Amino acid sequence: MTVYTDASRKSVLAAFKGRDHEVGYMYDVRDASGQSFGSFYEDAGASFLRRTWQVRQPGTMKLTGRERSRAVAFVRFVWEFVPYLEYVPFIWPYSFKYTESGKPLMTVTKKLGLHTRYVLEILAPDIDRRLAIAHTLALDALEVD
Repeated sequence: MTVYTDASRKSVLAAFKGRDHEVGYMYDVRDASGQSFGSFYEDAGASFLRRTWQVRQPGTMKLTGRERSRAVAFVRFVWEFVPYLEYVPFIWPYSFKYTESGKPLMTVTKKLGLHTRYVLEILAPDIDRRLAIAHTLALDALEVD
């Protein structure tokens, strides 16, 4: 997936692509010149009932993002296995809280509604904004709704 700086699609903000990783995919995030500046992956072992993501920013951040609400996480989990619900969008809001050593550093919240809207809150000044934006877009593309 390529993320552009504006609708003209002339400047690339970031791009990410998946590669095989343990029990799923690791997504490498690169800048316009192809240089990697971060990665993320779903932590399959920790994601059984509550989705958990690992976001890595080399040399600085190692964030763990987990769904805040156990109840919403459980409903989303069940939603995946009910026949024909894959055709019905999951419009209920959900949120991920990202921490490092227990300290909250970022949140991503899907808002209630028929149109997909997210609020990205970056609480630490040294988180690369491009990595945070790319990961938020990946949540939209990769999370089951």
